[in-house]
Amino acid sequence: MIAQRALRECALSAELLVVRDGQEAVEYLLRQGVYAASTGWSSPDLVLLDVNLPRLDGAQVLERLRSIPAFRYVLSSS
Repeated sequence: MIAQRALRECALSAELLVVRDGQEAVEYLLRQGVYAASTGWSSPDLVLLDVNLPRLDGAQVLERLRSIPAFRYVLSSS
């Protein structure tokens, strides 16, 4: 919610997508599950992860993404 408010206050012309948990984040980023048929999808410029996400935590999401060649460039800051 803090990040959402900060982005809103900066008046950036960016699309913001919020998912419920780490598993949904992976499915969105890999276009799986309900996101498999998404059209007009583009790779995000920024992904913010909560370390305490349900189902898969932020570290597990990063681990999964880094195992995929297209996402090996993903960096983290702790």
